Amino acid sequence: MEEKKWGGSRKGAGRKPTGRNTINITLTIKKDEAERLRKIAENEKLTISQLISKAFNLSEPQKN
Repeated sequence: MEEKKWGGSRKGAGRKPTGRNTINITLTIKKDEAERLRKIAENEKLTISQLISKAFNLSEPQKN
């Protein structure tokens, strides 16, 4: 059988690092609660992530 010459890892392949110091967290909440979060964030001109950081005094949110 012939050895395949395609696939596998390649130097320089893949997504490049963004330099961001963040992680993704999944949150399970009710639909009406999610909508309230979206509306509050929109009124504050923040993302939902920024709103949660602000609400829990985790850090100063950076505006876009």
